Amino acid sequence: MKNNSRKSLLIVTQHFYPEVAAIAQLMTDLAVDLAAKGIDVTVLAAVPYYLLTPDLRIPSQEEYKGVKIIRVYTTRFNLNNILGRIPNWLSFHFFVMLKCLLIPRHDVVLTLTIPPYIAFVGMLIRKMKGSKFMFGVQDIYPDVAVELGLIKNKILIKLFLRLTVWNYKKADKIVPIGEVMRDEIIRHGIRPEKITVIHNWADSEELFPVKKEDNPFIILNHSKFE
Repeated sequence: MKNNSRKSLLIVTQHFYPEVAAIAQLMTDLAVDLAAKGIDVTVLAAVPYYLLTPDLRIPSQEEYKGVKIIRVYTTRFNLNNILGRIPNWLSFHFFVMLKCLLIPRHDVVLTLTIPPYIAFVGMLIRKMKGSKFMFGVQDIYPDVAVELGLIKNKILIKLFLRLTVWNYKKADKIVPIGEVMRDEIIRHGIRPEKITVIHNWADSEELFPVKKEDNPFIILNHSKFE
């Protein structure tokens, strides 16, 4: 039974434990640490894409180190090109929105920029359930897509920019990962006091410098060519 005196947090992230993608590791660190501090943490994620053991069977629900994980199925098209990623992103949006209607209210909902515009889920929960909406900004859209040459149409660029600014305005708190991102968000008319920079982190007990000859990744790659 849920302890009503404890704060609750819902994290919406496409990638989470046991995936090895960078954002999955970051969000797993965050969720586990907050759960250890007494917060009721629930994570809505996709069934993993990136696994060290591809045949590992992943349950649709489980608890990991005090964190409740709820997973939704998505399309699984080719991840190596944008045409494969887009339907995967859209299906994640759709199934997460459906799942959000069924789960209890949380005090705060945190969404990221992965996949693009998943912040709409945070906006929906804020509107329907009165949760505070925190927007974690890992990428600036549509700037990333424009710089990569994925979007060239000026009308589309303008549309996506308006959607991005709308996300910023609807968030109760915006958390970019650097000062340059913060300045870019402020440039779009967002109040500075609404923004708190939190740099991405790494567990120094898990990741630390080693000599090149002792690096397991280099040793593994060398062994493949011997």
